Amino acid sequence: MRDNYSIRVFNHLAIETTKALSIRVFYCLNGNCKMTINLQEFDLSKDEIAFVILNDIYSIESSKDSICCVIDIPIHLYMRITGHHILSSGSKIDKDEKGRTKYWILKLLEMHCIQKIDEVETNKLIQYILVELSTCKVEYLKFNKRMYFSEEVHEYLVNHHDNKINKQDLVNAVNISNQTLTHMFKETPFQTFNQYLNHIRLKFCLIDILTTHRPIEDIAIEHGFHHYSRFIQLFKDTYGQTPKLIRKDYRTTSIFQNESEEIDLNRHILKLVSSIQETTQHKIEERQIKMKESHVRYHPSNIYIEQNKSNYFDQLSFLNMKRALNINKRTIHYIVELDYLNISNEREVFIKELYKLLHFIADSNMSPIFKITTQRSDVFTSNEKMSFNHALDVLFLVLRQFNHLHLGFLIERVTSHFVEQLKQMINRYFEEYQLIYRFKKGQYEEVDLTQIESKVDKIMIPVMQLERVNISLSKLIVEVDCLVNSKETILNQTILNHFKLLMTHYDKLGGLVLPQSEQYEITKIVKQELNSFQLLTYVLSMLNQLRGNIVYRSNEMIMTRYKHEYQVVTYFLNSKVKMNVHQYRLIFSDIKQLSHADTEYIDIQQYAMNENKSLDNLMLYHNQHWLAKLNHKDVINSSIDIPKVSIAHIKFLSSL
Repeated sequence: MRDNYSIRVFNHLAIETTKALSIRVFYCLNGNCKMTINLQEFDLSKDEIAFVILNDIYSIESSKDSICCVIDIPIHLYMRITGHHILSSGSKIDKDEKGRTKYWILKLLEMHCIQKIDEVETNKLIQYILVELSTCKVEYLKFNKRMYFSEEVHEYLVNHHDNKINKQDLVNAVNISNQTLTHMFKETPFQTFNQYLNHIRLKFCLIDILTTHRPIEDIAIEHGFHHYSRFIQLFKDTYGQTPKLIRKDYRTTSIFQNESEEIDLNRHILKLVSSIQETTQHKIEERQIKMKESHVRYHPSNIYIEQNKSNYFDQLSFLNMKRALNINKRTIHYIVELDYLNISNEREVFIKELYKLLHFIADSNMSPIFKITTQRSDVFTSNEKMSFNHALDVLFLVLRQFNHLHLGFLIERVTSHFVEQLKQMINRYFEEYQLIYRFKKGQYEEVDLTQIESKVDKIMIPVMQLERVNISLSKLIVEVDCLVNSKETILNQTILNHFKLLMTHYDKLGGLVLPQSEQYEITKIVKQELNSFQLLTYVLSMLNQLRGNIVYRSNEMIMTRYKHEYQVVTYFLNSKVKMNVHQYRLIFSDIKQLSHADTEYIDIQQYAMNENKSLDNLMLYHNQHWLAKLNHKDVINSSIDIPKVSIAHIKFLSSL
């Protein structure tokens, strides 16, 4: 074995029951193999992959025409890649998850076959194979789940499992608090210290039962089980049979003559690798889009702009924002803090500033949302109550001149009792207004959501909480600060997930909150790298151009029809797309006569962050980052090719 791996290829591979001493990956290049991993049987056909990890008990038989690639990787490299997230057992890799692992294995084989072995590149390939193994889905076993665990704790329990140890011994040995250990054990499938220790002891017992002829009772005692009947019950609960039956059945099915033959990594293997690569070359996946006439109208989300006193924002800035985002024919709500506490001493100043604000809002065709802040969460202080009543009195008089405006109030970090009190005060002056409650980060466990929801018109939440709350989408206003505040052109998967969530629900939401800014782009930045804020600008511009009836909808696409115009917005943002798919071909067969079509799309490229914190687009793996570039092209027919990870806006005009 090299310092970090070995790679070999075998004809008719056969391995008798043995214990894994490292990470071992099996890739079936030809024929069929039958593997047993910790008593679980798996059939490997051509182009399928399985792996075992340290202390797994496994065996393998294969057909005479089989060719199998075996890669050995030291366990410490796996632990370095996975951190604290590990599997308790190896398995066969799900067919939908094998694409990237297969890609790296074939690359590694190819380099060895042509004997162009660059140490840096091969180290990268091994690293990426380990990343795939640490994140892939595996076939279900009740004792094979992901665990969050400290390597130091695991190593201590392995080394001392045959002794009588308790949790306090472990606390003293690894210098971790009792509370931290308790939480750590709860993150495993075993829940408690004793259950996890028994899991380790049972694994060692299984190894000896299958690989030695020693009495089972002696094995149990040696590995820490001093009550034989208890050991038998635990073993049967875990592995489904008693130790004697497993030893008998497993040995009778694993007796075979070992005729394995190692093959040189030469042109013969290279030809086999090339043939596999040719069958899985990058391809275009076709999708037939069948439209369905409906009377469901598309309504873009309402827009809420929140004032930021540190940013200059005038009518020109507002108009530029509307143009950049294609906001038309909708009332925009302007959120501004109501500075009411000093109204008793500065009434004239308060009235003057209020007139100035309302003129700006009215001239910009917006509606005011006044943000109310208080010292306490349960009740107004006496000074706040008096001042707020004065402010409502002034608002009542001043709004006579602006009676076309739709008034609203925003509150946060208050109790349902406070909401009730506030509504009673406002109801003395106004009959129609919008009351919004904003949930702040970390507040979801502190507030009774059901009581709040029944007392307000809208609830404002961050976009990352959109799937956590059980509230009608039409009642939710979503904040996108996490998308706006990022000025980096390097995106991560979390950001893309937020975009997908926003685009999926945009027209069903009660509103979207944006900051006031002069930075909204009007000029198209073609082929330049977009940061998160610019990407949001283009996404909203695309969504706001949709009009008419919705004729097609999925979790990755929405299509509208208005007269003889069709518009489609797609958002293919799933990083788990098959490795050999590089484009989607969207076929709109229902559009018969096309007079014009074009598409604007944002191509989102995957990159890996290497050791020097720079981007490497040759190695695509799960710890990826992303760069987004805007592109434009004309379309000559109703079949359109879209990059596999992209956001696109397609416009068709059919002949009249």
